[in-house]
Parts: sequence; structure tokens; C-alpha cells
Amino acid sequence: MLLLAKLTEELGEFTKSFLELRGHRQLHPEQDTLGKELFDMLYNMLTIAAIHDVDLIQEFKMAIEKYETRFDVKFWEEQSGTALG
Repeated sequence: MLLLAKLTEELGEFTKSFLELRGHRQLHPEQDTLGKELFDMLYNMLTIAAIHDVDLIQEFKMAIEKYETRFDVKFWEEQSGTALG
């Protein structure tokens, strides 16, 4: 439960940094950067995965396959103005 609480804390810190970056909050130079907060969340998620023997490489491969089957190339080409295929 402690790791989940830590991850939740890091998500809050990330949210603050993100809002500051997007101009929704006043910037505080002494506060952590968006990149640091992303890393802190990633570190906590990797720790939770390791404790619970989650094969993240396999999960990643399955997720990519899922998104590739859903990926609407024509839509994204129109949005970006660039040929993807």
C-alpha cells in the first residue's frame, strides 16, 4: 500500500508541474520539473511491477499489437498532414 500511496503522491506532483507548464498555475522555479515527476512515477510503477512479477516487456508488446489494430492511419495522416505509411 505504501508504494501505491507514493505513486499517488508523485501523480499529484506531476499534475502540478504539468499545470504550471501549461500556464494554469504560477511557475515556481524551485519546484521539480515535469521530466523529474514523470521519472518518479515511472520508477514507482516499475517497482510495483517488479514486486508483483509483471512482465512489462510482454505487456508492452501486447499493448502495441492492440493499438496497431485500432490505429487509424488515415485519420492521423489527415491530422498531421504527413503520410505515415
